[in-house]
Amino acid sequence: MVRSLFSKDSVAETVPLNSTNRAPIAAFGADELLYRRVRGDDVRNNEVLPTAFEWPAPSVLRSSFAEPHHALHANCCDGKQLPAGEWGVAEMKIANLPTPFQSGNSKTFHFFISHKPTALCYSHCELLCRSQEDPADAEKVRPSTALRALYMIELARRSAVRITPAPIAVV
Repeated sequence: MVRSLFSKDSVAETVPLNSTNRAPIAAFGADELLYRRVRGDDVRNNEVLPTAFEWPAPSVLRSSFAEPHHALHANCCDGKQLPAGEWGVAEMKIANLPTPFQSGNSKTFHFFISHKPTALCYSHCELLCRSQEDPADAEKVRPSTALRALYMIELARRSAVRITPAPIAVV
């Protein structure tokens, strides 16, 4: 539990860690969770839909430095205060990321998480990809449309709703 890293003892009162005097940490544990904020229309029957993972480079928070509700905090939402109840949080385990991933033309892609803290949200990360032929340090943030669609379906299948958003009313 990383509660001691936060500014208060109560989870409800915690503020995401800022990046002051903290460098990114490249290593991720296989059991580490990733948190992604999701809109009400990204969840149906308590299942995460592929639309929850927009490209380029979907943002997630790593559980080593965040609690699930931090994904809804203004510090981790580009300073935006989200309307109460309209957003929720999905989670997935690093070990469950579908990678390597085969495209329709049998090309292999590796999807991976890169720790990219922002000034007010140290736990911020991005989901990136590279092809098998790319150097290990290459970052391709926008795979082809077809590959993204297939990958987003797999990400959604391997995600779970952690904080349920209010459903969006269809008018």
